[in-house]
Amino acid sequence: HAGEVYLTDCHDALGITSTQGWGKLGLDTGVVPPGRKPGPLRIGETVYKKGYGHHAKGEIVVPLPAGALSFRCLAGVQWQESKGGSVVLTVLVDGKERYRSPVLSVLSPAQKIEIDLRGARQLILRASDNGDGIGCDVPNWVDPILVLDGSVPRFKGMKLTLNGTEPIWS
Repeated sequence: HAGEVYLTDCHDALGITSTQGWGKLGLDTGVVPPGRKPGPLRIGETVYKKGYGHHAKGEIVVPLPAGALSFRCLAGVQWQESKGGSVVLTVLVDGKERYRSPVLSVLSPAQKIEIDLRGARQLILRASDNGDGIGCDVPNWVDPILVLDGSVPRFKGMKLTLNGTEPIWS
């Protein structure tokens, strides 16, 4: 049976790394501006609780656990009053492009992304600046779900204890 997990909930356990052209990666928040607090993840009129606030040019690199079946998310540009920014988002699996968005702006609707990961070892979420500089190029990858084969052990060597009780998995 399959299980679903938000990437942001297992970010550290999976050893996810990221690069970006400005600020810091927001975990369940918008991008983190230098010296300031991040805002909520928002695409259009919708605010999301889970996801990555990112900034072009950059990528989020996800080493996939054994038994990864698929990945899905919504992606779009963080709402900004300036209405600036234009990005192209790509998703790579084991170095091969599996998804490419049209040019997205703050006015673009969220893009639905679904990627088959069976047998894959690495997922990369990449944000490019559309060739016009990185100003206001703030993509959000929201509701990022990794679907896992429930019969395969999840995170090798990881133990999760709650209030000193037995590990949930190890």
